[in-house]
Amino acid sequence: MNKNWIKEIDKHEKKIHSQGKQDGALEYIISNLDIDNDFCVEFGHNSQRIAGGSGANTANLIINHKWNHLLLGAGGKDAPSINLYNHFLTTDNICDIFKKYKVPKNLGYLSIDVDSTDLWLLDKLLERYNPSIFSVEFNPNIPLSYAITFPNNPKQRWQGDRVFGASLRCFSIVAKKYDYSLIYAGNFRHSSRHHDAFFVRNDLMVD
Repeated sequence: MNKNWIKEIDKHEKKIHSQGKQDGALEYIISNLDIDNDFCVEFGHNSQRIAGGSGANTANLIINHKWNHLLLGAGGKDAPSINLYNHFLTTDNICDIFKKYKVPKNLGYLSIDVDSTDLWLLDKLLERYNPSIFSVEFNPNIPLSYAITFPNNPKQRWQGDRVFGASLRCFSIVAKKYDYSLIYAGNFRHSSRHHDAFFVRNDLMVD
């Protein structure tokens, strides 16, 4: 195994079904880890198809690598044939929803993108669940040195402006709290064409 593989992640960026080039980066990360299982969860999913909408980070894993999965949306109709269910996610119900759909405690990959309470949902989930890898969309409008987040208030919604989600530093603080490390973050204005940050559980990091 290449001990310097983390430094090579950006060279493997590739778009298959994702909004930007998350697919190739995620494939490469997975290929360098002994992850717990091949179950993935994504929210919020915004299409009635696995590979529809604005582009799902899990679509390539589900379609081309045959991963088991749960897709969670916030509106529209459920689509049980693709394991898509719609719920308005809050810190009060997220763990119960995972339990309802029998998500394994040590799922392989978790993708979060709700443009509002992302940080709070992540923090609540990591109290009970231990994904091998998780990714979150961070707000690139906030300087890297600032820890700023959307409030944990389900009555407040993203207004389509520059104020959404949380800063990368916020996610790094929560990740460290639960023994995860940031290994890769995209830049929408450059080659990666996204601003998702990927974190790996520390016990999976070798050398």
